[in-house]
Amino acid sequence: MSGASLPLEVAYELALSIGNTTDLAAGLREALQTYLKKLNCGAGAVFGVPPGGDDHEPPSLLEAIPRPSAIARNRGYRAALDNPGWEAASLPSTHSAEGGYYIHWFELPEFGWMLLICRGAPLEPAVLSSLADINAKLTVWARACRQNAEHLHESRLVLRNVLDTVPVRVYWKDRRLRYLGCNLPFARDAGVEEPRGIVGHNDHSLSWASRAEAIRCTDREVLENNASLLGREERLLRPDGSDCWLRTSKVPLRSENGSVLGLLGTYEDITEERRVRERLEKELCEKESLLREVHHRVFNNLSVVSAILNLQADWIHSPEQAVDAFRNTRDRVDAMAMVHQRIYQTAEYSAVDMALYCREISDRLASVHLTGRNIRIQQDVSLHGLELERAIPCALILNELLVNAMRHAFPNADEGCITVELHHLDNDDRLVQLRVADNGTGIPPEQDLQTTKTLGLQFVAILTDQLGGTVTHDNSAGTVVQVRFPH
Repeated sequence: MSGASLPLEVAYELALSIGNTTDLAAGLREALQTYLKKLNCGAGAVFGVPPGGDDHEPPSLLEAIPRPSAIARNRGYRAALDNPGWEAASLPSTHSAEGGYYIHWFELPEFGWMLLICRGAPLEPAVLSSLADINAKLTVWARACRQNAEHLHESRLVLRNVLDTVPVRVYWKDRRLRYLGCNLPFARDAGVEEPRGIVGHNDHSLSWASRAEAIRCTDREVLENNASLLGREERLLRPDGSDCWLRTSKVPLRSENGSVLGLLGTYEDITEERRVRERLEKELCEKESLLREVHHRVFNNLSVVSAILNLQADWIHSPEQAVDAFRNTRDRVDAMAMVHQRIYQTAEYSAVDMALYCREISDRLASVHLTGRNIRIQQDVSLHGLELERAIPCALILNELLVNAMRHAFPNADEGCITVELHHLDNDDRLVQLRVADNGTGIPPEQDLQTTKTLGLQFVAILTDQLGGTVTHDNSAGTVVQVRFPH
């Protein structure tokens, strides 16, 4: 181009080519194309350095016409790199190269340099001067684009950090249900190392392939109905083969005009929450069952007390017998109360730990009836869990047999041994055997537990029948009473 200065219409078109996009590469290419066309140049390039970069680091090629791989073969371009603009004493600069090339370097302050290569004739000094304002506009726009790109990059890093740190899995799919992206926790669940590794995949190629159709069915429901699906609990197979429970939400991804582009999904692992909930529900169910039985149990226990008092009333003929009857009733009521106390002190509300109960009732009765006497109580109890319905009668039977042994087995002796055994039968774990034995005087041979007139032993027979069991006794060496009942 010749002439004293840059024509106004050319300057105008050059200015119009700048700032039409926020894409730095596209904008630089558009500006270069206009520069080359309007200034009759054959090639051009823009070099830049990153902000805050090392002063010794050479600038990088940002954009070139022709494309970088082609311009590298241009002799004028190779000559330009022998005397680059960033090493020039002053800019703009012009110098010639073999083959009729004229090389023009321009500074783009705080951004980089622009190279224009002409052939046949150089740009006039007046044109170079006239380009200063246009280049200044290009520089301002380029710096703004780069700054926006940096901010965008930082924002993307922040967003990625948020996505990877948020305590839920996040993913998004297109309308064909192919994954477009996800956060890191989701990628790990899917069996891939990084989120980018999931792009383009569908559920059939991931760790939960066996449930792919079920997942895609709900995906299609969201897309077809253009409606969200929130808070659904689903079961999923982890890459290691273990099961987990998820709370899943899916919503349509919409364009500005409202058309559905795909879907966004999230889920959180609620496996532990579900375990806790199931445990609480089980405990609640047991407590509700216990509460439902409170009225029944209280009524039954009071009925037992009433029956005991009625039975004892027939045996009271003197004040001394009345006092003894009240003491017996106290022991029986205590035996029932200790069963309930044992239940409330454990986490299991439907069964009684009979091993602990036997020890406690034995110690309780011994403190009342064996004070000052060297009567030992030995226990062999392997039955721990006995349901409440059977624990009460079993406890009352044990109470009667222990009291009977403590009171009557050693009338003229201060030494002796009482043995308590409670366990499943070796040959039939459906039967429980309670055995109370002593090495005392024994039950008189003429007494039968089924027909005896003794109140305590009558009570044992009645309770054994209530359990659907049988009771036998042996008095060949002291007294041995065995009660068997189904469990």
